[in-house]
Amino acid sequence: MYYAVSYQFREDAILWTVAYIGSSTFRTWTFILWGSLIPIAVVLVDVLTRRVKSTVRRKLFHFIGVISFTPVVMIDPIFFAFAISTATSVCLMVEVGRFFQVYGTSRLSAFLKHHIDERESTDGIIRTHMYLIFGMGASLILHYRHVQNSIREIPAIMELAYNLIPGVISLGVIDSAAAIVGSSFMLRYRKALGGYLKNKFFTGRANPSISHKTTTGTIGGFVAGLLFWILILKLAEVPLMSLPTMYSFLMIAAATLTECFMDGIDNLQLPLVMISATCHLFALLMGESQLWLNEEMRRPNPTTASSLASALRSAWRNFKVNV
Repeated sequence: MYYAVSYQFREDAILWTVAYIGSSTFRTWTFILWGSLIPIAVVLVDVLTRRVKSTVRRKLFHFIGVISFTPVVMIDPIFFAFAISTATSVCLMVEVGRFFQVYGTSRLSAFLKHHIDERESTDGIIRTHMYLIFGMGASLILHYRHVQNSIREIPAIMELAYNLIPGVISLGVIDSAAAIVGSSFMLRYRKALGGYLKNKFFTGRANPSISHKTTTGTIGGFVAGLLFWILILKLAEVPLMSLPTMYSFLMIAAATLTECFMDGIDNLQLPLVMISATCHLFALLMGESQLWLNEEMRRPNPTTASSLASALRSAWRNFKVNV
């Protein structure tokens, strides 16, 4: 694989990667912080939540992704797309090694055994963690697979929605909050969606998810996703009351509904559905004048901060491109 990538790059892949990460202070610090803090966070969640329900434990790992990935998605999405695609490839190789019981992978199997649901087993290939990592950045991997200068500036609301809603918000916020709230909070008021939706169109056999997805979880996921999206828009200084922004809230509702009716591998399926939904929404809004004429909603293509401190202090859309 190393030689194949080097051949495609027409140079040494490792040297290219080091030069790419080192070309920006922000990328360098992001790489250092990810490499040091994410493992610590994973260990802390594993140790401190051993008496917590398995559903809640699994979703807490999603929140680690939200906290770690959101700033990078907003500041340097091209780097994030590269990092996620690389991490997915590394996880795939490690998982193949674990499946064939390569020396040293037994501890990894023991760790994963406590964080998978009944649909997977350590005796086979475990896909959940790979799908989670890929799903968080699937929209960015597809969008930035070829870096080109745009002929026209992309509205901030469009780029934010496409970069964040299908992965970080749908998987990291809505899906996680729905599972945690539905399984742990307001249990007196909890009722399966099937109690409200079961009819000749929505039957338990045709829609098995409605038999175990709850109303409290669905509402909790929607509220969490809505609040997080508003926070992102405020940080990005996108006007909340413009028509395209108001339409973007439909994607939060769509992600919530998709999550509550989905009974498959949501780490993979949910982002793919939301990528399609987000693309269709803004395709319909292309003719909307407010999407293009509002100067506050436009900015140059993806950015790179000069330092981590400046990235956290400054408005992300004011940085200059440094790809």
